[in-house]
Amino acid sequence: MWMHRLTLAAVMAAGLTAGCQRSPFASPQGVPVTKPTHATTLPVAQPTEMAATEPAPTVPVPRVEPTPPPATQPSELSTTLPAGPSITAPGARPKPAPPTSAKPLAPGEVVAVSALQVNDKFVSVGEILRLAHRELDQVPKNITESTFRLRAAEIIHEVIRGRITQLLVLREATKRVTEEMTKQIDKELADLKKEWVVEIGKGSVQKLEAVLREDGTSLKELLEDERNRLISQAYLREKFIASIYVNHRMLMDYFRKHQAEFSSDKQVQMQLIAEPEAAFLNREATGQPTAAERARARDQARAVIEQCAAELKNGADFGELAKKRSKGLKAEQGGLWPMLSAGSFKETRVEEAAFAMTKGQVSDIIETPSGFFIVKVADVKPGKVADFEQVQEQIESALRQQQYRRMTDTYLQDMLRHATIVHNEEFTRLAIDRAVNKYWQKTTGNRE
Repeated sequence: MWMHRLTLAAVMAAGLTAGCQRSPFASPQGVPVTKPTHATTLPVAQPTEMAATEPAPTVPVPRVEPTPPPATQPSELSTTLPAGPSITAPGARPKPAPPTSAKPLAPGEVVAVSALQVNDKFVSVGEILRLAHRELDQVPKNITESTFRLRAAEIIHEVIRGRITQLLVLREATKRVTEEMTKQIDKELADLKKEWVVEIGKGSVQKLEAVLREDGTSLKELLEDERNRLISQAYLREKFIASIYVNHRMLMDYFRKHQAEFSSDKQVQMQLIAEPEAAFLNREATGQPTAAERARARDQARAVIEQCAAELKNGADFGELAKKRSKGLKAEQGGLWPMLSAGSFKETRVEEAAFAMTKGQVSDIIETPSGFFIVKVADVKPGKVADFEQVQEQIESALRQQQYRRMTDTYLQDMLRHATIVHNEEFTRLAIDRAVNKYWQKTTGNRE
């Protein structure tokens, strides 16, 4: 059984119907995961095939101007969508009635109604808000309403795009579910539920449900999301993996064109005794120091660094001396800096001296405009260029992902052309308004 450990937020984001900004083409490694309010991690059934390692293709959401209802008819918005910002429970989602029309909808036709329809599936505003809950809840609340509204609009548009993708793929995937696949998925979901109850619910299903409610979902919805994700991933693997082809010439071409990606620069770890001129100025004095004050401070810094150099020649330990005498930022750590690449240290002369020495060497006194330094090379990591054999598997994975992305993009665009998608801006505006009401106004009482 494939298992992959993610936070609860990642579980919600990974499902085909849970994190709508991610499609079944998405990669768990390529999506930023936001930690939930609790720190416990959850295992997620995760295939290791290519289908689980691809970024999501961009799905256009049709945008059309809303068509107002006739004056003699009640607004469709008020009759087909649930009122208020509440999140609709699974199994109780209202299905907006399809728009009345003089002719049936043709494949690929887009019409204006206050609802989202993908083929024969209907999506309510409540469902979109449930799927967007995690991200909406993490938008800062100490911002103006207009700024919050813009961020909420971005999130909701992404959720709608992802939901369309998921429904289209899942429709095809469910046609190919075998009895053996169903048994395997049932077993994986049962194992996941047990681990969630232990790790999140502390042994209680009721406590687990309470945590999930705080995240805007339920155990039933989460397990269904996982089921749909696994079904779709199995379908995509079967459909595309066998068509991906990589040969030796393709691998070598990629290696030559991207050789810098497989190279590493030389790095040096320094230990530093620093006596900057500024450390010897009168810190209580106001205004800029005079030339005489600066000269006096510089003489004092020189005297201290010369004394340090003499102690080092007499066998003093560099790290202990740095802790005792250095005025640098890393004095408490014995003057030890992390590994640095060339060009990353402020004092150019110090860096040049360090990169010119070998491990264990100690420099003479180095004078710079800011003060005086002695540097020791604590460690050296040589730069290198990886051999082709060392990165061959990495290159093959990258090429397979590129091919997979092209295939899935083409496949999804073809599905969109033949799908009936009913959506308009009134639906999106309603979702945004409810998001502002639920996550900004009611939470903070903010007003511009």
